[in-house]
Amino acid sequence: QFRGTVVIRGFLDGFLERCAGRECDALVFCTDNRSSKIGEIARDARGEMAWYFPETREQFRVTGTFATQSATTTSAVEGDDARQALWVKMRRGARGQFLWPSPGGARTEDADSGLWNIDEDDASLDDERVGEHFTLVSFHASRIDHLALRTNERIVHEDINGEWVTTRVNP
Repeated sequence: QFRGTVVIRGFLDGFLERCAGRECDALVFCTDNRSSKIGEIARDARGEMAWYFPETREQFRVTGTFATQSATTTSAVEGDDARQALWVKMRRGARGQFLWPSPGGARTEDADSGLWNIDEDDASLDDERVGEHFTLVSFHASRIDHLALRTNERIVHEDINGEWVTTRVNP
């Protein structure tokens, strides 16, 4: 299972002009296709995400599966449309990270050579030219465990054969 820190960019339907069905409810983030996340997801697409909101004292634990869309992915056309839309919504400076050397690799002696200082006017950052290493990752929930600590209530929502079933359980 993939374990790591990500920045959620929204829901999949926010990156598509037309989106129908439950697949559109997927959470979206992006990563570099050379990062370890891609290999981890390829080996086992299952995962969990968790949030805790201290002001309301609520905890959410979401179980589901990850899917990736990269320059070399041949699956769903919607994914490539969403990948393009996510690229466009990102700042040009953030897009530049996908032109850097591989993530996690040793930083060489020539670290100050400008490899990490991508000119924001560089044509490879244009809206139409989605970076070859830029990968959209979607997370499709199959179970949501919601714990409200103020009221000591816990509700589990589970996708069973395409229908969401809600069950109140003991905290």
